[in-house]
Amino acid sequence: MVKTLILLNRAAGRGGTARLQEQVRAAAASAGVTVEEAATPQDLERRAREAATGGYSRIIAAGGDGTAHWVLNGVAGTSAAFGILPCGNGNDLAVNLKIPRNLDAALKMAFEGPIRSIDLCRIEPPGRLFADVASFGLDSVANRIANNHRGPLSGTLLYIYAMLGALLRYRFTKCTVTADNPLAKDNAPAAALATHLQDPAGDRQTWEDSMLLLVAANGASYGGGMQIAPQAHLDDGRLDIVAVRRMSRIKVLWCFPEVFSGSHLRREEVSFFRCTRARVEAERPLDIFADGEFIGQTPVELTLVPGALRVIAP
Repeated sequence: MVKTLILLNRAAGRGGTARLQEQVRAAAASAGVTVEEAATPQDLERRAREAATGGYSRIIAAGGDGTAHWVLNGVAGTSAAFGILPCGNGNDLAVNLKIPRNLDAALKMAFEGPIRSIDLCRIEPPGRLFADVASFGLDSVANRIANNHRGPLSGTLLYIYAMLGALLRYRFTKCTVTADNPLAKDNAPAAALATHLQDPAGDRQTWEDSMLLLVAANGASYGGGMQIAPQAHLDDGRLDIVAVRRMSRIKVLWCFPEVFSGSHLRREEVSFFRCTRARVEAERPLDIFADGEFIGQTPVELTLVPGALRVIAP
C-alpha cells in the first residue's frame, strides 16, 4: 500500500463521533496505515502539510467539512492526494465528491480509490483555499449559530434550526459583486439585480443590491444537503455566484424548502452566474464562512484555481 496518513479531528461532530473514530483506528491498524490526532484546526493543517512534503502519498481527513477544509489547505499544491472519511455533521464536500456515506466503503475508497483533480477557490484576505462553498450574509449568521450549538441537533436539522435563528437577527445589507468575464445562467443577473454596471473594457461587470444571502459555490450543496448551486461542479473551472435579494421574512420561510431541491433558482429574487474571479464588498463588514469555517470579513477577492487539489474520489 502507498504511504497513507489519516488525520483525526477529535472535535469533529462536536465530539460526538467517538465510535466512528474508533472504527477508523481499527481499520487503519489492520491496513498498516498511520493515524494521527490533531487538537486544533491549525494543527490539522500543519500536520497535513508536513506529511504532504514528507513522503506521504495519501492524506485522509477523518471528520466533517471543517476538518476537510484545514487538511486540504495543507495538501493543496503538493503531489499528495487528499481523501475524506465522513465523520462530521454535514459532510457536504464528501457528498459532492461522491464519497460513500458508509464508513467501511469510505475507508476502502480512501485506501484504494482512484485519484482525480478538482478546483479550489482562493479567498483574499486571508489567502485561504476552500473547496465547497463560501457564504456571506444570512448564511454566515446561520453558520455561527450552528457552530456554537451544543444541543442534540446535527446535519440538516441543525442547519434548519440555525437558519431560522439567523433569520430573526439578520439585517439586510447592500452588497456589491464585481466579476471578471461572468457567464449568465438561465436568469440573467443583470435583469434580476437592481443595478447593472459594466466597465469600459467590457470584461468586468458589477451587481449591487440589498442582499439577504450571497454564496460563492465551487460545489453544489452545503448545510447538510441544501442544493444552493445545483449546477456547480468541483471540476468545471468556474465559480457559481448565487445572490438572494431582499425579501420578507415570511417569504423566506415559505421559499426555504426549495433550496433542498435547487428550485429556489426560479425565484425572481435569486440571481446566479459563473465566473473565475469576483470581488465582494458590503456597506458593513460581513462575516465569511468557507467550508463551514469562519475565515474573515468583507471585502474579499475570490479567485478560482483550476485543478488545484488531487482528491481520492470516484
